[in-house]
Amino acid sequence: MSVPEKSTQERLFLKYTLFVGSGISLLLLFVWSFFEAGIWFLAPDFLVMLYCFAPSARLSRLLFVALAGSLVGGILYYILCLQYPAETASLLLATPFVSQQKIAFVSGLYESYGVLGAFAQSFTLIPFKIWTSVLTTYHLSPISYFLLVMLSRFIRFGVSGAAAIWIGRKLGVKLERYFLVIIIGFSVIFLTIQTILE
Repeated sequence: MSVPEKSTQERLFLKYTLFVGSGISLLLLFVWSFFEAGIWFLAPDFLVMLYCFAPSARLSRLLFVALAGSLVGGILYYILCLQYPAETASLLLATPFVSQQKIAFVSGLYESYGVLGAFAQSFTLIPFKIWTSVLTTYHLSPISYFLLVMLSRFIRFGVSGAAAIWIGRKLGVKLERYFLVIIIGFSVIFLTIQTILE
């Protein structure tokens, strides 16, 4: 009995599944998270969720890599903000999904709750770079800040990734058959939410 030939969608899904389980995918996530901490405009949540649709996804490994990239990039961006405040502030405002309203919102959280205000990151898509930029204008301990921020991002990425895994399992065979349509739909929805929140 002959085996039915896989459709284009199913072949794409297989390649995607293999890619998510590869070292290259982890390197991409690290680099993405590193640059998002300073100049890149799409949150690591996007890539974490995209990876977590795959049956081969390991959330714990993805979280570790995303957090490591964010931490290294965040520390570098923090140093640049201290050394070149005018230049980094100008670059920040030129970055997509960054606005004066978001900067003011984060500043208000710091003024009201101090470093504990960083926990609001778990419930917003406000870019990491805004939180770090605002920190440099207050007398807060960088070590405490980055520890709390990483915990906050761990919660956020963990919830996003777990939600994507749950959705992927619910879709089951449909994800394989309509892979491209579902991924494009997810991307459009994610970007639309970011644009609305802007």
